[in-house]
Amino acid sequence: MVTLFLVTFVFVVAFAAIQPLFEPERFAVADRIVVLGAGMDADGTLHLSTKLRIEKAVAIYQKGAAPAIHFTGGIARPEGPSAGQQMAQYAIQMGVPERATTYEGKSQSTLQNALFSVPYLKNNSHIILVTEGFHLPRSWVSMKLFGDYNIALAHSVSFRQSSPNSRYPQITMCLREALAIWFNA
Repeated sequence: MVTLFLVTFVFVVAFAAIQPLFEPERFAVADRIVVLGAGMDADGTLHLSTKLRIEKAVAIYQKGAAPAIHFTGGIARPEGPSAGQQMAQYAIQMGVPERATTYEGKSQSTLQNALFSVPYLKNNSHIILVTEGFHLPRSWVSMKLFGDYNIALAHSVSFRQSSPNSRYPQITMCLREALAIWFNA
């Protein structure tokens, strides 16, 4: 069990480190860009990791890689705003037309991001998936579980830059991700 965890951890770190070498400067045109949420405070303030994902998606959108962006992320407190909605608003503030955005606001996990996004991705066969590098493999599998998508991968950053709950987010998030892969399985 420990060996399996260590192998998974090494895979997560290696994938995150190597993936940027294979990411294209310009993506082939897709039906939609999908951005997974990465955290939000109870007052609706998006975490830096979430903002970096949005900024990457907007940059890809502005290069003409897709006509629309879908954001996915749930609430941090009952009756509060959803991360998906806050993410869409941030993208609109960055110049993305409101008509080019969709969001879902119920998901609380990567699997739910994929499942609850299905209605918004009907008739979308090619998507560009944006998240952090360490999170891309599990995100890819989650999206594939709920749709037959051709998925291009885009990393906002390879490793988490900051976290309100960790002094060493690069390490703790990769450890958590290695566990989450097997938890999801």
